[in-house]
Amino acid sequence: MYLSEPCFLFKVHMKNLKKSFFYILLLLILSCSKEESKSDFVYSDVKLLVNEVMTFDSPNWIEIYNPGELDIYMEGFHILYNNQSFEIKAGFVPAKGFALFFCDAADFANHTNFVLNASGGTIILSDQENKIIDKFVYPIINQAVSYGRKPDGSQNIIILDKPTPITTNTPIYIPNQAPVIDELIINPQFPKAYQVVTIDVHATDDYGIDSLMLFYESDGFDTIVQFNPSCCDPRKMAAEIKGLPSGNIVNFYLKAVDDSLSVSYYPVGAPLNKLSYTVSQ
Repeated sequence: MYLSEPCFLFKVHMKNLKKSFFYILLLLILSCSKEESKSDFVYSDVKLLVNEVMTFDSPNWIEIYNPGELDIYMEGFHILYNNQSFEIKAGFVPAKGFALFFCDAADFANHTNFVLNASGGTIILSDQENKIIDKFVYPIINQAVSYGRKPDGSQNIIILDKPTPITTNTPIYIPNQAPVIDELIINPQFPKAYQVVTIDVHATDDYGIDSLMLFYESDGFDTIVQFNPSCCDPRKMAAEIKGLPSGNIVNFYLKAVDDSLSVSYYPVGAPLNKLSYTVSQ
């Protein structure tokens, strides 16, 4: 009996040591994860904004705006686009002023090493420590217009029918236009019985779209569905038509309303004119 007690105590101590080792290891893992989460914070304290872009003319360009009260020197800053990085070697953005970068692949001074794509893209401005200053997403721009903030530095980003490089966007009067709906895709194009159909569409407006709705009818039933951001393409919106039995004919059209209550329909002539498909077996 006397000899068995130390053996028991030894087993208890070993059990406690294992528990202690487990908790120490857990604390180390949590500590490391906290350090990693800190490094994930990549936004800069620098206050600059991508204010306007032009992708149609050659060369196309990017305008940077400084909303602050002090000049900001940009040496060592980067403009990133489509996995390409352009380092700004010198220059500054004056307080309440602008800096212009020509996107012509010339790669010197204020000429970037890339050309902007007119089919849409994302521009990122970062500081010397590669922290994000601003992220700017622009849509398809296939005509001689620009896409920018109105007024300068605001979150209201619209199509500008009169591009304004190095000058303010505020005083330009742009008559309100109805929303533009295009690039509609039906997926699948030939649905089978009870297969859900997704309608992807690209829609833009000069002052912002208030609502984008899908109206469809089948077997005498009318249904209205709200479009939401597409899971596959950030430039598009998506809505779903529920799966239906084979033989059903589905007729549908789209209606977009902007912030000033201007309305557009798709296809042309809707709601009298509609798109349609038949559910196969």
